[in-house]
Amino acid sequence: MSKWVQNSSAWISEQEVLKNINDPQFLRCSQLFWWIAYLRLSEDYWWCCHERGDTQDPQLQNIYQCFGDIYAFGSLDQWWAANGSRLFGQMETICRSVDQVSVVQSADLTHQLALGGLIVHIPDGLSTDSALAQLKLLLDKNLVSKRLGRKSPQFQLLDYPTKSRRRLLTAYQTWCLSKLVRQSHDCRWRLYEIGVSLRLSPRNLPDKADSPQRARFKQSCTRVTTQQNLADAALLIANVELGRFPGKAPVTAAPRWSTAQQRQLEAARRDCPRFRPDWLVREFEFLDPLQQRRLAVDRQTTVADGVAILSEYAKMSFPFMASQKAVRAGQHQARLAIKVP
Repeated sequence: MSKWVQNSSAWISEQEVLKNINDPQFLRCSQLFWWIAYLRLSEDYWWCCHERGDTQDPQLQNIYQCFGDIYAFGSLDQWWAANGSRLFGQMETICRSVDQVSVVQSADLTHQLALGGLIVHIPDGLSTDSALAQLKLLLDKNLVSKRLGRKSPQFQLLDYPTKSRRRLLTAYQTWCLSKLVRQSHDCRWRLYEIGVSLRLSPRNLPDKADSPQRARFKQSCTRVTTQQNLADAALLIANVELGRFPGKAPVTAAPRWSTAQQRQLEAARRDCPRFRPDWLVREFEFLDPLQQRRLAVDRQTTVADGVAILSEYAKMSFPFMASQKAVRAGQHQARLAIKVP
């Protein structure tokens, strides 16, 4: 990965983001944040969690067994602390000791060292020749383990064109606002109004100077863009239900619920808190995209409130969207930062 993200003092690569993924700030700079955000948009996964994994679809059941009930946690940070490394971390097989020479666990140190590599303990009384021989063997085994002993994560991000990655944000916003509009009794927005409110196509925003023909052309383009975002969101959700992200491959629908479960799901759509008007506020508070930023909005969440909430997501840091020009600029700034005393 060669994308870069700018923090308060320097530019860091997206690979560095993934290395520090347990840090909540870094997590929110990664596509993995959107993996969980889209999984929580899945109504079928929500119902699977409600049914404790009881589904006729073995693939969805497997995802439930891996990811668990993400609705049982109060925040994304809590869920990630319990599951992030297990699902997305890359493990290494490390040889811990050779005779008397051993690797020291960083957790056993009285203070943390900002160093990479291995910390080795050589006991007193060991001859130089013996210590060197054991140390060489220990290092050789660990060098081999770094090359061959890495265990791939259970789940990995799919390749996704850089120029298309902003669609992860806009498709999410469009899906959420479209759902909120459908739930509203007062709002009659359609594709055009949704697209304009989210500024999905800035060049096609209405202008008083537009001729009637130009205005119709812009409306058509905006409707198409909104529809494309909705279609992409549907595919992203369908793929994330199967453990693929960000994926937009067509997914063949499989039977998931018994007749009784389907009836209960229909009833839940009427009565469950997940389908109440404040669901978007609760979703924002769970994901906490800007970290501890609370919303001063009515818990009923009008469509206007929804637009304001969804616009907050655009204020996040998106290193995975960086262009090659930004990458080169970031590398240049990083080199300059190293030279500054």
